[in-house]
Amino acid sequence: MKPAPPLFKEPARFEPKVKKSRLAKMLIAEFFDYALRGPTKASSSGGPEGTSAGTFRERMEALLDRPCIYGTFGSRVGGFHPIKEKCTACMRCKQEYPDVIEDVVVTSDFAALNEFGMKPEEVMTVWYEAREGKELVKGMGYRGSFAGPGWDSIWLDMSEIVRPTRDGKMGREYISTSVDIGRRPMFYSEDSLTSVKTVTVQLPILFDFGDASWLNASVVGSTIRAAQRCGTMAVLPIGTYSGLRDDEKSCAIPLASPSEGPSSGAMGPPPAVEIENPLEFDLTKVQDSSEVVIARVPASGRAEESVLELTRRGFHAIHLVFSPDGRDVSGGGIHAKDLIKSVHAKLVKECVRDNVSILVSGGITMAEHVPKAILCGCDAVALDTAVHVALQSNFDIRGGRYLIKPNRFDEEWGAQRLANLLAAWHEEFIEALSAMGKRDGRRLRGDVGRGIFYEELQKEAFGDIEVG
Repeated sequence: MKPAPPLFKEPARFEPKVKKSRLAKMLIAEFFDYALRGPTKASSSGGPEGTSAGTFRERMEALLDRPCIYGTFGSRVGGFHPIKEKCTACMRCKQEYPDVIEDVVVTSDFAALNEFGMKPEEVMTVWYEAREGKELVKGMGYRGSFAGPGWDSIWLDMSEIVRPTRDGKMGREYISTSVDIGRRPMFYSEDSLTSVKTVTVQLPILFDFGDASWLNASVVGSTIRAAQRCGTMAVLPIGTYSGLRDDEKSCAIPLASPSEGPSSGAMGPPPAVEIENPLEFDLTKVQDSSEVVIARVPASGRAEESVLELTRRGFHAIHLVFSPDGRDVSGGGIHAKDLIKSVHAKLVKECVRDNVSILVSGGITMAEHVPKAILCGCDAVALDTAVHVALQSNFDIRGGRYLIKPNRFDEEWGAQRLANLLAAWHEEFIEALSAMGKRDGRRLRGDVGRGIFYEELQKEAFGDIEVG
């Protein structure tokens, strides 16, 4: 991996809300008290007090910097136009000048990303990983909360018997991260070998671009190059797929309607094809084809029954699509982790879990979400929002719709950013598997014993307490 510095200016994280009239009143008062006469201080040699500090120009610069010690108010007009990029949200200005500083808030750019399910810390982490190609390690350690909603309510159980070694991460032992997407025969028979329909990716992380409005030529070219380098695949609309070169189609999965499926001859021979509205697609037409047929299913409260029915119909894989914030698209507020667990449990109960692969996209924004999603029961995940964060796209929400407007850039730069991101996530996935005693990422699927769930601990600890 090699560094890929940002091409566009990264938005500021925090923004102080200043009461300008009170700031002006404070500056006028301090101008006469501080700038003209200057502060008094004791002499360093122990002499009498009253020594003036600095020239008039230096005192004026110090005055205009107030009330921030990091230079946020260091512009030519001081706090009337703060330099948001220098704000660290230390809240010292709010504490020392509560009448002047109304509050320190997250900027509008980061607030929009928060609606996509990404916290400012997660955005900064993705930027670092895309730039450097390695995981972010902070010297001061972790300073956040130890439990929260969604994926933050799962802790990975690092085995004391195995001991969390770094052998896998440092390359002293081999840990497989490849995954097979598709259907395998349940029993051996004469035609079982010919009935195998799988496609293998070297990392259980794909790219998902089901919404064509989120794409442009720069994003498509960068994604294809990154997928080729990293041994993974990208889901693209069929129109975008048709415009690819033949050598690029081997790492792309076309997203088609039932009428545009493999039997229509509208596309080349892709390794897999994803079908929208899969209940309207006739699978008997592709029994003799080599493609892995994936059903794209919007995640809702009835996802268990839909997935079970599609599995029995013969689809080789199911792609559950959640909203960008990781919730069900029906508005029920169900998080992906809970729905994945229930879908996996349903298929296991019906003895058909090994007949189908489960892909999940939406709400996968951090490297830690990959092992957490897999232990809940899916086979692989697909990235959408995190890709656009790495490529410095613009985010917005209008009328309840998630809008992403990608910039135009050099495809090689974008491919390097995505390759760096996958390299960092691969490194963290290997470290998690090593610490959990797993030598194959596929063995983590559905192994909820390797996860500690906050809701279960809370119920176990306080469930019998009566509130009187």
